[in-house]
Amino acid sequence: MQAVSTGLADILVPLPAKTLNRLTPDYTALSQFCQQHNLIGLHAFELQPAGSVFSAECRNFAPLFGIPEEAATGSSNGALACYLQTYCCTEQTEFSFLQGRSLGQTSQVNSKLQIHQERINRVQVSGTAQQISQQRVTVTE
Repeated sequence: MQAVSTGLADILVPLPAKTLNRLTPDYTALSQFCQQHNLIGLHAFELQPAGSVFSAECRNFAPLFGIPEEAATGSSNGALACYLQTYCCTEQTEFSFLQGRSLGQTSQVNSKLQIHQERINRVQVSGTAQQISQQRVTVTE
């Protein structure tokens, strides 16, 4: 486990195969932990087998900010790409993550890393998600 940030810090938690979707977080304890350690939330992931379309499947929890679970999290998956490139996939610079399956709202988050002089100097994130609602916000002065 490690706290990693591409602007918003999350704790990244690698899990063994077939455990990700059995998680039942204690939101109160997680909120307290995040507040104490200046984190946005917890980003749990399970690596996928070689040859899979996805590098990992993920779940993201940020109850301290009113998000019990999020279906697509660009900042966390950008950080996860950096983590994976550093610790297990040193030759890889493009990653694809599956998120939101446990919510019935699957998304694909793609992260592309730019390496310069053996250091990550740019993280690009893109992807697809499902629209579940639309709201109009009007700002007045």
